[in-house]
Amino acid sequence: MDEIFFHISRHFENLQIYLTSCLQQGRYLAISLSDELSVQIQQIWNQSWSNQLNNTFRNLITLIRNATRQCSTVLAQPNQMYSQLAELATVEMPVFYPGSAGFIVGAAFGLLLGLSWNQGVIPGQRMKAVVCMAYDGLDALSCIDDAIIPTVMKPQQILIQVKAASIDIIDIKISCGFGRFLRKNFYSDSKNELPITLGRDCSGVIVEIGPKVNKFEIGDNVWVAVPFWCSGTLAEYIIANENMVSKMPSHISFEEASSLPYSGCLAYNACVRAGIVENDNEKNKKRVLIYSGVSPVGCIACQLAKYYNWEVTVTCLAKADPVAKKLKADKVVAYENIQMENELLQDQFDVVLNTVGGVTHESCLKLCKPEGLVVSTVPEHMYNDNFKFPWSLFQTVAVKIKCLWKKVFGNVNEWDDFNISAETLDKLRILVEKGYLLPVVDEVYEPHDVIRALQHCDSVEAIGKTVIRFR
Repeated sequence: MDEIFFHISRHFENLQIYLTSCLQQGRYLAISLSDELSVQIQQIWNQSWSNQLNNTFRNLITLIRNATRQCSTVLAQPNQMYSQLAELATVEMPVFYPGSAGFIVGAAFGLLLGLSWNQGVIPGQRMKAVVCMAYDGLDALSCIDDAIIPTVMKPQQILIQVKAASIDIIDIKISCGFGRFLRKNFYSDSKNELPITLGRDCSGVIVEIGPKVNKFEIGDNVWVAVPFWCSGTLAEYIIANENMVSKMPSHISFEEASSLPYSGCLAYNACVRAGIVENDNEKNKKRVLIYSGVSPVGCIACQLAKYYNWEVTVTCLAKADPVAKKLKADKVVAYENIQMENELLQDQFDVVLNTVGGVTHESCLKLCKPEGLVVSTVPEHMYNDNFKFPWSLFQTVAVKIKCLWKKVFGNVNEWDDFNISAETLDKLRILVEKGYLLPVVDEVYEPHDVIRALQHCDSVEAIGKTVIRFR
């Protein structure tokens, strides 16, 4: 063993001596080049540039040629190094094996270290995603493991690693074909109609940004909301435009953050349309009824109305009464109360927010003052999803014209009264950070349990948001 170490140490000593010699020659070469360059600069400085311009260029070319020759001479000398390496190769195999093992271990460690520094995603890699394979409802949903990770293709796009994403009733409607016509004609990034990724909002970490993204950096924690005609967020990685992304609140979890963006935009837009946001309600407090006040939208609308100093009444199951009171509702009326409608009719409301949909529209009208306003937070049924030729052709032209109009004069992310924007998400973030807006997370599921999660989301037992965890 001592003989082995002796051979290794002798070869490394010879190699060290040769490398030292090469470094000294390189230092002498650098000194020589710097001296010659200093002389040339001094000559230009001391004499008229007009007389020396040609000579300077010629001398510079000569200097470069000389430097090239000297470098070639230095690089030509490593014959000695090659002989040293050849001697190392002739060492007995017991010496060679430990050296090879050390080289392999070191190379592997360096490779792993380099990969850990790289925050980007290699194009073509696969990811987990929840997709709708056909418009057949929950039976057509699947959690796949071989979806292709998207890449940034446009200057204002952002690639986000999703940590958590919430599901919404709208996802069940999408799986049945809701918005298919608008998605096909409005969302140009979708080459194929199916499969489509579900999910309308998420929270995660930025891993790549386009060249024109100015508000975010790689590594930022963000939350996202996307319209129903876009590809969804129930995937390990998603692409989103900068105008749909905002930094998430700093003191809440990814699961809590994912529960707010989409429902928050719905609730905020409804409050704007109802005059809740703009109205100065300090002196003359007005009353608002939130039908299904512990639904995902209802939870947020209740808190927004209280923030703007409205008197809030909510309807919900009796078991959700503690949640409604935690959201600062002034009055809670349980569905189990057979006198619910009579109790609500005792004093009609200035505004009624309907978070359930068309089935309760007539009841909401009865509960609202004649001069009041009923605002629905549920997207209306899209009849053009069922249009056939030639009616679909006319509708396509109308949609294209409307899309062009919005791109020129309005918000391309807005359709009818529903608007998703980074500005709205920023406002929601401020309210969360100041303690005026609390996330309400009901259940958290894994991606492979998405069917069970959607069934729970669609049940009367659901309170707040249902979340899918990806991390």
